[in-house]
Amino acid sequence: MEVVTGFDPEVHGFHFRNRFSGSDVIDELVEQHRLDELAGIDLPTHLEDLVGRIRDASFWGAFGLCGGMSWAALDRYLKDELPPTQASGPDRDTALFNELVARQADSMQRGQMITTCLRYQIVPEVAPGWWPSRRSLGRISEIDEWPKVKASLDSGRPAPICLVRVRGMSNPDRHHQVLTTGYRLDDGGKLTVSVYDPNHPDKRPEITMQLGNRRHDIHLSQTTREPLYGFFTTDYKPV
Repeated sequence: MEVVTGFDPEVHGFHFRNRFSGSDVIDELVEQHRLDELAGIDLPTHLEDLVGRIRDASFWGAFGLCGGMSWAALDRYLKDELPPTQASGPDRDTALFNELVARQADSMQRGQMITTCLRYQIVPEVAPGWWPSRRSLGRISEIDEWPKVKASLDSGRPAPICLVRVRGMSNPDRHHQVLTTGYRLDDGGKLTVSVYDPNHPDKRPEITMQLGNRRHDIHLSQTTREPLYGFFTTDYKPV
């Protein structure tokens, strides 16, 4: 069985890599008054101003806008519009940069994204007998999340998801948002999901998993070889 939506990462995805100046991103979030939405807490005005003043500090480093790029690419696809052809990331104070930052904030859903990531980090990949709910990360991904993705793809609409890439008490900023664009399911339950991954422009990465395993170890992997332990859907809303 194969389902495709028509979204081609080489055509409908952005052609630049997901890497931006952290100080520029923070600066724009402060200007949009959306810095608090990343963590889901209301920052006092004086604290927001302080963050703005230290935005040029070296520790901001490089930021990713994977959610913003995935959502903005889907926005354009649903409007039958193509992304710009530029191969380098947009400069600060451009309309495209501001759009990507705004859509990144949208994708964080006032901190719900971080909360879900932290919760999934501590769920076992395969639930041992003593685990209270016996709901492993594999079971959650397969039983709860995959049907939502499948329903969207079956209807012809790409579906954004968040990939769980770290375990335990690791830093949640390593989780990653991508856009699912189609899938193949063979008779043995092997599922291959095509994605647009902002970290890999102009490529067609795939995610594979094994459905129907009794222990719900779905053996997740991505062709680009980053760590992958589970996934969940995000509440995308078009603009």
